[in-house]
Amino acid sequence: MFSARTTRVVDFRRIGKVRHAGSERARPRRSLTASSISALWVGLGLSVADLPAQSIAVREQYGGPVTRVRGETFGNPLIFASPTSIEWISQRLVIIDRKAERMIIVLDGRTGSTVQRFGRRGSGPGEFQGPWELAPASSPNAVWIFDTSLRRMTLVDLEQSFESGTFAPRRMVQLSGGTELNSLRWVADGMLFGTGTLRRGLFAAFDADGRELPARGDFTHGDRRLPISALQQAYSSRIATDPRRERIALAMTYADRLEFYSTTGRRVGTAQRPVGFEPTFVVAGTGSERRAVFTGESREAYEDLDATSTSVFALFSGRRPREFKNDAMFARHVLVFSWVGVLRGVLELDAAAIAIAVDPEASTLYALVHDPEPRVVRYRLPAFARDTR
Repeated sequence: MFSARTTRVVDFRRIGKVRHAGSERARPRRSLTASSISALWVGLGLSVADLPAQSIAVREQYGGPVTRVRGETFGNPLIFASPTSIEWISQRLVIIDRKAERMIIVLDGRTGSTVQRFGRRGSGPGEFQGPWELAPASSPNAVWIFDTSLRRMTLVDLEQSFESGTFAPRRMVQLSGGTELNSLRWVADGMLFGTGTLRRGLFAAFDADGRELPARGDFTHGDRRLPISALQQAYSSRIATDPRRERIALAMTYADRLEFYSTTGRRVGTAQRPVGFEPTFVVAGTGSERRAVFTGESREAYEDLDATSTSVFALFSGRRPREFKNDAMFARHVLVFSWVGVLRGVLELDAAAIAIAVDPEASTLYALVHDPEPRVVRYRLPAFARDTR
């Protein structure tokens, strides 16, 4: 059975390694040599000569309470190849596994039994090339699947039959424009908000038919003397909304920043920072192709997040890829915040995860784990995760 034990203090500098097969979500990185550094700009606004002396300011120790939780394998691990995304939808768990023959897997949220498998490769209706992210629909028993390769949102009715391997989507939204997107969510006024590499603004915006609108919000991070394309990449993020789609949580991948926004794009709050580090990078390329290249001192921050009406659950790594390679994207700590940014507590999972999902009551957390085999692990959440204050 699964259980919780409290409490201890964790030092995020000493998070241990995990061993597992390479992940489909691995982000390619370029190593730096002494000869190549002279052609690059330092992402923190320093000269190249200053680079060896750079270090991320990390507080001596993160002193918050940590609750260790033990989980149990949920469902049949043999059905997975390399799952990367998970979402709770109407008593079901919907999972993306891009290495599987049918890339979308649906489990019964109570028993873990496999309910459906669908999503063959292709570009036609009901097919996918690069399914990346899942999002709840406004109607029950349906899920939105965001395909980054096709730039398409597909609404799937989970109660239909998928036995033939094909299905008729309830709706498809083809996104216009060419903005490179990391994350995409519906917001309350029927618009789509996304984060990615934008030419301006913080959120890419689309109407209900996928037409690109002027960006929302102000992008204010990093040294403004550097190219916006590199800054957007260095401060890349993913987003989640509350069930009513009225509040947006934005978690950054290479800085331990979690921020809260209204559906107008206005920042309304900032969460407590667990460590206090920014991206460490240099800028390569010329013209509009200038991109961020991360140095050995860079860290992974938030790998995934989910939200209920009262809390935001953020999967936090804090690891350096220099030390952990692709393992840096797997994390054991889930930070639980209120929607005004107060840190309610930290969960320490007994297995490193790449993605998480939480049921609406915040009673159970589900994690995608790859070590020693790909599987879903179920955890019972302690009382502080259900705090309504």
